[in-house]
Amino acid sequence: VGLVLLAAGAALLAALRHAAFRARWLVWVLLVLATVDMLAVDRRITHPERSLKQVARDANGTPVLVDSPRMLEPGARHLENTRPDADMLELAALLGHERAWPLGRDAGTNDGMIAGVRSLGGYHPAKLEAYEKIRNRLYDPAQPAGRIANWLAGSYLTFDRRLPDALFPRLQELGVDLDRTPIFAGSRVFYRNRSALPRARLVSAWAPVAGGLDDFLDGMQAGREPAGGRVLLDAAPDPMPVAASAPLPEVAYLADGMNGITLRVAPLSSAILVLADMWMPGWTVTVDDKPARLLRADHVLRAVALAAGEHTVNFAYGDPALKQGLTVAAAGFLLILSLLVFGAGFARPPPREGRST
Repeated sequence: VGLVLLAAGAALLAALRHAAFRARWLVWVLLVLATVDMLAVDRRITHPERSLKQVARDANGTPVLVDSPRMLEPGARHLENTRPDADMLELAALLGHERAWPLGRDAGTNDGMIAGVRSLGGYHPAKLEAYEKIRNRLYDPAQPAGRIANWLAGSYLTFDRRLPDALFPRLQELGVDLDRTPIFAGSRVFYRNRSALPRARLVSAWAPVAGGLDDFLDGMQAGREPAGGRVLLDAAPDPMPVAASAPLPEVAYLADGMNGITLRVAPLSSAILVLADMWMPGWTVTVDDKPARLLRADHVLRAVALAAGEHTVNFAYGDPALKQGLTVAAAGFLLILSLLVFGAGFARPPPREGRST
C-alpha cells in the first residue's frame, strides 16, 4: 500500500509539472495503481492461502512444502459442514425466538449458535460497550442479574448439572422464577424461566429516558424499574400509545435473521412495539413497507410506535461503514472514468498561433 501511495504521489507531482503527462498518462497510471491495489487485496485478504505454504510429507515421509488449501469459505457452506450438538438443537426447539441464559461452562462459549440458539452469554472479541455492561451484571458471581435476564427474554436457564433445591429461593430473590422441573439434554440441564418477558412485546406506557445506562440497569436489578410495564424512549412516540384495558396481543414472527426481523402484530389501540435486541447505528424499521422512526428503548433496545390495527413490521440492518465505503469507491471509479473519457480533451494544450511573415 505504501508503494502504491508513493507511486500515486509521484504521478500527481509529474502531472502538475508536465502538461503532456497529465493529458496522456495520468489517468492510465492511476488505473494501473488501482488495479495493483485490488490485486493485493485479493491476494492477502480474499485469498490469503495464495501467499502461504504448508508442510506435508511425500511418499517417503520427507517433509515438503505444498500449496495451502483454501482458508476462507462462504458462511453457509461452513455451516453445512458443521453439526450442532443434539442438546443444543433441543434447546433451540424449546426457545423458539426467545433467548437462553447459560450459566456454568456455556456462559462464555458460542456452541449453540450453529443450532440457532440465541444466548445472553457467548463470546465475541468486538462486543458492544453497552452490552458488555449488561453482560458483566448477568454474570456477576456474587449476584447474577436475574431481572435483567428477564428483561432480555432469557426464557431458559441452562446449567451443567441439576440445581440444588436450596438455590431456587435465592434465584427468586434475584427476580428469577424457575420451573423446578428440569429438562435433561445430554450433559446439560434446562430450566424454564417463567418470569422472562417476550423478546418482541407490545407496551402501552412510556416515559422519556433519563440518566445513564448504569443507573437504569441498577434500578432494573433492584426492582425499581417496571420492566414490561413501561418503556423508556429517546423521543416521543408518534402515535402516542393508549392505555389498554385488556392484555396486549402477542407478536408473531414472520422472519428472524441476523440482519433482519419481520413481525406481525395487531394492537387494538395504538401501542409501542419493543424488540429486546440491541440498538446500534445501521438499523432501520418499516411499518407496512413504509419507513418509520426507529426509537431507542430502555437505552439499548429497538422500538417503533404503532397505530391500532394489524401491521407488518420489518427491522433491517445495513452496515453504514460498508455503505460509505461503497459510495466512496463508486465516486472514485466515476471520477477516474470521467478523467479517462474527458480529461484528454480538457488537458490538451491550445494550438500555437502561427508566426506572421
